[in-house]
Amino acid sequence: MDQESRSHTRLGPLELTLFSVGFVLLLLLGVRFALSFVKFGPTRVHEAKANLKALYTSQRAYLQEKDRYGQRLHEIGFLPERGNRFAYFLLSSGPIELRDATVETRVNDAVIVWSDRYRFKNAPAPTGFAGTGCPLIPGKDEAGRPLGVGVWGTPPHEAFIAVAAGNLDNDATLECWSIASVPRVDAYGNVIPEGQPYLEQDDLPQPTRWERLRKLVLGPLDPNG
Repeated sequence: MDQESRSHTRLGPLELTLFSVGFVLLLLLGVRFALSFVKFGPTRVHEAKANLKALYTSQRAYLQEKDRYGQRLHEIGFLPERGNRFAYFLLSSGPIELRDATVETRVNDAVIVWSDRYRFKNAPAPTGFAGTGCPLIPGKDEAGRPLGVGVWGTPPHEAFIAVAAGNLDNDATLECWSIASVPRVDAYGNVIPEGQPYLEQDDLPQPTRWERLRKLVLGPLDPNG
């Protein structure tokens, strides 16, 4: 009787095959999810948002010490690590730290730092914010006048808006993020709190649910995708 009961608990060839296939599919899904996160997560979320928050924190610390906002990247102590896909704009135009060689040449009065063009050869090279093609939700000063990228006003009524712009898929459109020291209101009436990074323009098309599932399981149909 015990021997017969044990025989019923054994998995047959078909069950073993189905179990193996299911296990492999789950493993593939896990690998694809991990790879997709590694590929897009740090670039799209961590770099731009984290660096803009760091810039905001640096500006606030500088304001506490100097009673004004800084107008140079190095004076506020903001310098993204190499390997950055995004360029950062403290002002709309001005001196640029290029990052197109193994060792970068420090530009003490830089207001813009480019993407790491030594690592990413096709990274955009705008000489000012206008060259990015990025939209921008403006801020407003004490009189209600619109504020763009830069440091505006005089103490104690200063404000600033900074921008990050990067190309994540080698097309003509850049992904654009902004952060400001004043609250802003988007086109839908939503309030963007001060110090919160805001996605002005998405560079990557949003896939459908089916496309996400297919890509996770099978990978991209385009071998370059």
